This record gives sequence, C-alpha cells and structure tokens, in this order.
Amino acid sequence: MVAKALANNGFHTITGDMEGNIYLRSSFHRLLINHARISTIFYGVDSVDETGDAADQHDAMIDAIVARHPETVAKLVEEHRELSLHRNHTICDARTVK
Repeated sequence: MVAKALANNGFHTITGDMEGNIYLRSSFHRLLINHARISTIFYGVDSVDETGDAADQHDAMIDAIVARHPETVAKLVEEHRELSLHRNHTICDARTVK
C-alpha cells in the first residue's frame, strides 16, 4: 500500500507542478503528504479495486495530456474526483470503520 500511496503522490506532485502556481505549491505538497499518510492508514486491502481504478485513471489522464485532448483530460479529472470523494466518504463514515 505504501508504494501505491507514493506513486499517487508522485502523479499529483507532477500534475500540480505543471500548473506552475508558486503560491499554492507548498500548501499543495503538504496536502499530498497528509493524503499519503491517510491513505496508508485507512485504505486497506478492501480498497484494492478502487486504488487500481485510480491508477488506471492516472494512466488515462497522462495519455490524454500527451495526446493534447483537454476535453478528455477534464472529463477524466472529474471522474477521478468522484472516485476520490466516494473513497473519502467511505473512510469518514464511522459505520464503515471496522
């Protein structure tokens, strides 16, 4: 799980750096560090399918960026955000904590 969290962090670091906003960069990097910590604590074996889905989404976004298809990138980012929201709601729902 640690390797997946680090790969996720790397993807988001690169895409965040591509944006080029020097004012948000340090806050964004701290957010990613905290996200990696939370991921390793709460995303256990039960979430393997969803972490695979997220990695597949990252690959699709990279392909769309390379192909210079901004509409596809925007669609994929929204799908990725929805998956992340679902995962976050699952962890934050005390009824799902075992």
